[in-house]
Amino acid sequence: MENISSENTSECVRATYVVETNMKLEAFVQKILQEQTIDVSDFGDLVRVPTCVEKCLGRLWNIVDIGQGNEHAVDGVGQQAIIEIDFPMINFDKTGGMPLLLAIVAGNVLADRTAKKIRLLDVSIPSSLAELFHGPRFGSQGIRQVLEESKEKRPFVGVIMRPSLGLDAADYAKIAYEIAFSGADFIKDDEKFVNPIYCPYEQRIPLVREALDRAYKVTGKKTIYLANVTTRADKLVANARKVVSLGSTGIMIDVMCVGINAIEAVAEDSEVNVPIYGHRAGYAALGRSRDFGIDALVLLKLFRFAGVDMLSVGSLGGTHFERPVESSKYINAVRGSLGGKKPSLPVLIGGVHPAIVENNIRIYGKDVAFFCGGCVHGHPDGIRGGVKAMKQAVEAALAGVNVTDYAKDSKNKELHRALEAFGIKR
Repeated sequence: MENISSENTSECVRATYVVETNMKLEAFVQKILQEQTIDVSDFGDLVRVPTCVEKCLGRLWNIVDIGQGNEHAVDGVGQQAIIEIDFPMINFDKTGGMPLLLAIVAGNVLADRTAKKIRLLDVSIPSSLAELFHGPRFGSQGIRQVLEESKEKRPFVGVIMRPSLGLDAADYAKIAYEIAFSGADFIKDDEKFVNPIYCPYEQRIPLVREALDRAYKVTGKKTIYLANVTTRADKLVANARKVVSLGSTGIMIDVMCVGINAIEAVAEDSEVNVPIYGHRAGYAALGRSRDFGIDALVLLKLFRFAGVDMLSVGSLGGTHFERPVESSKYINAVRGSLGGKKPSLPVLIGGVHPAIVENNIRIYGKDVAFFCGGCVHGHPDGIRGGVKAMKQAVEAALAGVNVTDYAKDSKNKELHRALEAFGIKR
């Protein structure tokens, strides 16, 4: 999949919306322009707007009437359109940062009662604003260096700890060893698992680190452990520092749950010198509706600007709701050109299993990671068989061999067993 430039060469923040309204489109657009900038929704006799505020007023860049054939069209009876609005850079400042940006492009405009449907589809940020944001410290290439990958790019395989709740630190570390010994590139905590009393950081992380180091001595293969540091915003940096000091080689944050500005603080902290993985738990509540909300494209760009090195995207053929046309845009937002920032690593999640690997690599390319859980822990031959099956599925895709044919080779019996257990649906 070719990465497409998302650079903005203008001196405005450009926001793209899909709307449906019973108002005349021109009047509706003017309403948005005024309310989201100078906060005046009616230029009637009761309001006299001085000339000095004109420099702050938003401007319509483009408007396109759409019909039911458009990918963003929905069933409705009002006028539907895709509109692009330019918000002047004078409205943004370093102090307001990312929260101010969201307040302008995704504020009251999304609550307008005259809109039957309104959804923020995209945001394009000029270089003068992009330079205020840190961006990924490691990015995709930096992560490959941490993993001591000097060969041609290949897809990574990561494993989610299962069961996600209930294990004590010793049992957790035993499973981590099996995963690392089998050749997985990442081990990550579940998004619902942070620092429970039965498996606290102080016990779990040193034991997991020791297990990973022990596996490395045997295999010569590094594995990154992504400890979940999700917490309230004012405690996030301290939590991240703590797990790193205890030996975690990466961190994971439920990015939708903690807020973008909290993520920026972690990414910019010199003591948190490990890759950051952003899990999107909670996104569907904001972005799944076709009628309202914020498209994942916007959030992925903003999380990357904020400094997240790895970002989750729904896999094709998995259990999440994205369509291929959407996922392709999301992958590009994660690793395409964006304000001079390093490419992040797209992480494919949601019901990942060996049979869907081939199609995802064919569409998205090799610069991705597959994070899986059930197909590894539930493999008939155990964790080692599950990791090997995923790695063999990756090998098949890179070799251009159909996964079912590749599984016929006796050397790939783990893959054969996985296809028998989990099916070949794609």
